[in-house]
Amino acid sequence: MKKLIKYTALASIFCASGFYASSAIALEMPPLERVMQENIIKQKQAKQQPSQIPKIEKPKIEKEEQEDLPRIFSYTKIKKDGNIKIYKAREAEIFIQEIKLIGKTHIKSLLTKPISWNKDINEGEPEFERKNMKGFLKLAQGNPTSIINGQFFNGNTNPTTLSFGLKSDGEIKSVGADNRGRQKKILTIINRHIKTLPYSWENFSKKTGAFALVGFDFNIPNRSKSRVGRNYLCPKNVNARNTSHTLVSLFGQEMTDEEGLQELKKYGCKKENIIKLDGGGSARFWHKNTALFGFSKDKPDYRTIPHMIGFYEK
Repeated sequence: MKKLIKYTALASIFCASGFYASSAIALEMPPLERVMQENIIKQKQAKQQPSQIPKIEKPKIEKEEQEDLPRIFSYTKIKKDGNIKIYKAREAEIFIQEIKLIGKTHIKSLLTKPISWNKDINEGEPEFERKNMKGFLKLAQGNPTSIINGQFFNGNTNPTTLSFGLKSDGEIKSVGADNRGRQKKILTIINRHIKTLPYSWENFSKKTGAFALVGFDFNIPNRSKSRVGRNYLCPKNVNARNTSHTLVSLFGQEMTDEEGLQELKKYGCKKENIIKLDGGGSARFWHKNTALFGFSKDKPDYRTIPHMIGFYEK
């Protein structure tokens, strides 16, 4: 009996202090009552402690990641008649052309006159005068439907050399002053058949038609994730011989390479047949007395260039 009183008192002391209460009670309580008492103590302790349930937050997309996501574009046709169709994106300054080389429709290389000769490059490379858009409109004889910029060039000199090869009217105008080992591609027109070839001097000099232009292969990164001025060319819906009668041209004032590829695929281009023209501040598009320029330094047409391409229906 004395032991029972002693243990009961001990249990009361421990319960009052809050320490090891369940252990002390366990000495004398029957199993069911002991479990009930332990549950009461646990509930009291739980009320005294703050909630430990973690808050679930929605994942946030960083601003940079949002800008990297390709945008979705829809188009309205701004030129419906003839062999040259032009589409404009509703959401941005992006223009896509389909040039069908039938009838009198043709492509013309608009190259400024050579001013000097650089004997230190290759066996000599011509250096061409640089002009702004107004100067090229004077140079473009006839009545072009549209004009885009063409070949890469050395932006640090005026007159300047062309970076890669250019052939027009059946004559090689430039071998290219900057034929580094990066992957390039040739777009050529042979009897109104448009095709692309991997770049080599043999292909350029012997396997091209009256018009041939060397540009970067699409796989070559060139500020690919930046929204800058872009210009691309590619044959549309090529046949088994990898040729087409229709050329697709895309100008984007501010777009990424991923967006460019996304849009060109909509119009029947394959990635392996796309060539990149000069871009950034050199990007140009002209139609119906409206000129657009690649986003660069907020100064439209601030950069003069040596070469553009005209599309004619007459």
